Amino acid sequence: MSKILETAPWLTAATRAEQRAAPIPPARRSLRSGSRVLSEEGYELWAPAYDRDPNHLLALEERTLKPLLPDLAGQQVLDLGCGTGRWLELLLDLAARRPVGVDRSPAMLSVAATKARLCGRLVEAVDILSIGLRVM
Repeated sequence: MSKILETAPWLTAATRAEQRAAPIPPARRSLRSGSRVLSEEGYELWAPAYDRDPNHLLALEERTLKPLLPDLAGQQVLDLGCGTGRWLELLLDLAARRPVGVDRSPAMLSVAATKARLCGRLVEAVDILSIGLRVM
């Protein structure tokens, strides 16, 4: 949790220090054979191609959501579930001030970390459901 507060000091933890989130266990491998995988494993497999390969769903997402964003110029933004940082880059383009990304997938964050514009804007893999945050 301190890593989040270091990267995004404008946030405060809603939980006390002794209630910090437990470390994330390594991704479990699917017990099923065939094409089904656990979500953690899926993101690990998808991460290298997520931004690289054309994806109609991601294109639809951007076409639909981008016009709905408010004016973010000068705003501090926390992107929960930032994945490879696609939206963080967009937030920078929209002049957001100090956008920060958090994600549970180390594989997705490792792709995001290769993007020079995102240097210092990512928080190591944490389970976003276990973070109690409130905006001040």
